[in-house]
Amino acid sequence: MSWSKDWGNRKYPGYRAATIWLPTLQVHCWRKPTKPSIGGGRDIDAVAAIVKSHNAAIQYCYQRELKRNPNLRGKVVVRFIIDASGKVVEVSIVSSTLRNRRVERCIVNRIKRWNFGAIEKSKGNTAFKQVYTFGY
Repeated sequence: MSWSKDWGNRKYPGYRAATIWLPTLQVHCWRKPTKPSIGGGRDIDAVAAIVKSHNAAIQYCYQRELKRNPNLRGKVVVRFIIDASGKVVEVSIVSSTLRNRRVERCIVNRIKRWNFGAIEKSKGNTAFKQVYTFGY
C-alpha cells in the first residue's frame, strides 16, 4: 500500500489517501500527512467484519424493493466516514447503476446506525468505500 501525494479537498484539505482491496470491501483510508497511522488507526479487518455482519440488513433493502420490481439489479458504491468514537458521521452514495432511490435511501439509513468502536481521538476520522452488487 502506498499513500498518494496529496488527495485533499475543501472538506479535508491536506489529507492523503490509500486504497486497499479486500475480497468484498474496497477500503479508502484517509490520514493527515503528519500522522503516520494507517486508515486513521482503524483495523481494516475489524471494519470489514462489522460491514460483513450488516450484509443481511443491506440485502433486505434490495429484497424488499425486488418484490415491486423483479428486474431490479445494479451496483451501489457507498462512502462513509467513521469518527474516533466509532460513530458513522457521514454516508453518501458515490455512484449507483441500480437507479432506485428507495434502496439507496435504505442503505444509507442502515449504515448511519453502525458503530465501529472507539479509538484514540488523535487518530481522527477514517473514510471507507463499500461496493454492493445486486441481482447479478
